[in-house]
Amino acid sequence: MKTQPSQRGRTLAIELITWVPIMILVFGAAAGLFFQWEAIAFRYPLDYGEAPLVNQAMQLNAGQPIYRQSVGEAPFTIANYPPIYVGLLAFFEGIFGPAFWYGRLISTLSALGSTVIIFFITYSRSHNYKLSLIPALLFFNLPYVLGWSVLARIDHLALFLALTGLYLLFRETRSNRGQKISLILGAIFLVLAIYTRQSYALAAPFAGFLYLLQKDWRRAVTLTGLVGGMTLALFLLINLLTEGGFYFNIVKANINPFGLERVLHHFRDFFAMAPFLFLAAVLGIVLSFQRISGWPMLMGFALGGFFSALTIGKIGSNINYFLEFSAGLCLLAGFGLSVLHQGVRNPWLAIFYCLILAGTAWQGVVFTQKVDADTRQTLDTRLLAFEDLQTLEALVVDHLDLPILADEYMGLVTLNDKDLFLQPFEITQLANGGLFDQQILIEKIEQEQFSLILLQEDSWWIYALQERWTPEMLEAIRANYRLVGQYEGTYAYNPRSSPRATGQGSCPKGAWPLPTSAYMGYKYENGWLQLYGAGQEGMVPVRTTAPGEAYRLENYPEGSLIVVQDDPMRKGDKVILYYKEMLSSRNGAALIPEQIPQGTAGIRLETGEIIGYQSMWAGRVYRQDWLHVTLGIAPYDPQILENPDLIDANLIHPGNYFGIQINAAEGHLLPIRCVD
Repeated sequence: MKTQPSQRGRTLAIELITWVPIMILVFGAAAGLFFQWEAIAFRYPLDYGEAPLVNQAMQLNAGQPIYRQSVGEAPFTIANYPPIYVGLLAFFEGIFGPAFWYGRLISTLSALGSTVIIFFITYSRSHNYKLSLIPALLFFNLPYVLGWSVLARIDHLALFLALTGLYLLFRETRSNRGQKISLILGAIFLVLAIYTRQSYALAAPFAGFLYLLQKDWRRAVTLTGLVGGMTLALFLLINLLTEGGFYFNIVKANINPFGLERVLHHFRDFFAMAPFLFLAAVLGIVLSFQRISGWPMLMGFALGGFFSALTIGKIGSNINYFLEFSAGLCLLAGFGLSVLHQGVRNPWLAIFYCLILAGTAWQGVVFTQKVDADTRQTLDTRLLAFEDLQTLEALVVDHLDLPILADEYMGLVTLNDKDLFLQPFEITQLANGGLFDQQILIEKIEQEQFSLILLQEDSWWIYALQERWTPEMLEAIRANYRLVGQYEGTYAYNPRSSPRATGQGSCPKGAWPLPTSAYMGYKYENGWLQLYGAGQEGMVPVRTTAPGEAYRLENYPEGSLIVVQDDPMRKGDKVILYYKEMLSSRNGAALIPEQIPQGTAGIRLETGEIIGYQSMWAGRVYRQDWLHVTLGIAPYDPQILENPDLIDANLIHPGNYFGIQINAAEGHLLPIRCVD
């Protein structure tokens, strides 16, 4: 008799403890919903892949083909995916015009829909709504899930359709008629998922087959026939209507180089972020095996999602390849938890159950912190740069008379109801694979057929730049186009012959000419002036601006020297001009003439003598910046000659010396403009 109150107390305590991870995950979900709302309301692109899909919707509404047989002539665009999502976008585009908000809304609603389906799948066996909430909310809190749900991309819609198909197969229906309806509807949704994203032909159909195989092999065969037959029939039909263009776009043009290091990198990041989720999923495999009705579906979906996620090793792949796998992990964790809950009358199992709940709560906190610290970063950065993006859009609008080339912000072209001329990443990969003759595009660049070129190349974007453009394309752009501004990491270029382009070598009101070519412009940060030229490293000279004495003492950093000159602003005084970063990005060797060897102290130089060459040095060997030299000016002080590090505290604004306008607030590359 005394054990019953004790048992009731333990049961009540466990039920209360169950709410702890739920409330933490609800808090994270609320923050996620706010994040999604902010992204939907944001006008400008958040991802490279948004613009091509909106562009395809525009083409469909204009009666233009999106699956062309080749890219031998413009527009140089690719439709990488089947038509379901694009068709849905086209519906909204026909009503509202080109925009990103409805594509993001579809993704957000699909992510919410997948969360609900995970709840129903878990509830169909646990019959416990609290336990069913945990895997659903875990899924919605995952940074990968939230991060991709705010983009106008296809993946969340495909996952929602796949999970819906699985739920229709997995739900418990006893009547033969109900089973037949579930089988047919489940097959239809699986096919819809495949025709949203072709990679969804693996995990969900495999999971559905394993589940039905355990129940009735004939139903499993029927499902295979329905899904396989409908998928093949639709493929043949669309491919016939597009004269082979469908196969070229979604299969042939999607075969990108694969790297095992990319797979390992992404999986390490995933495990580092969600170690307890992986642990709970493994526990779910052990506990669910032959204890949960329909356990093969859980195993099959997680396994299929894992194999699908391995394709993240393709160049250009991203965390969206983890969405199916993530859903599978959450389902396994949820079912493992429900099995544990059935044994909580055992004190040891009750303790273990509470430990799992504690781990789940901790994982929810980690997810929320990760979303706040990293996942929101792109949106937060672009919200801060909103004025820059408005200026960039105005620049695009001003140049719509001719085609525009762009990468990260090609969505600014579609926003203004113009079709894309080029998808640089896709076309570059085709060029690398021998499926596109890049000379066609290079000739158009050399002929200045584009009114504007926008390259996202600031900071870490250098690596993305190398995936999106071949070296030959970039060389043609740098040789035939001139920088006119930088906006939120994007460098804007006009044709070299365009009157819009500027690049003065000297300004009338300057006391000195510029010491080197600033063909591409300047960058001014913390008192240092960086002048960007164009050409090969070690070939663009840096010259003295007036007579002076050169110093290159042994303790100076490699590739740097000082020139002491008369101060034209203060008669009788002298100034120090400190030049640095004149060293090879290939081997770190100084790009300074032999006439100024290390150890030089006070050698006399006349105006216009070469003291070094511009380099692509970016902090270490083999890492490159644009061709440049860095210059600082300070009042003469013998201590600075002995220790150049002291110059940072004494830098003088260089604008008046060269007669150029310098925007000290920008901190990024701008064209040289003379003082009026």
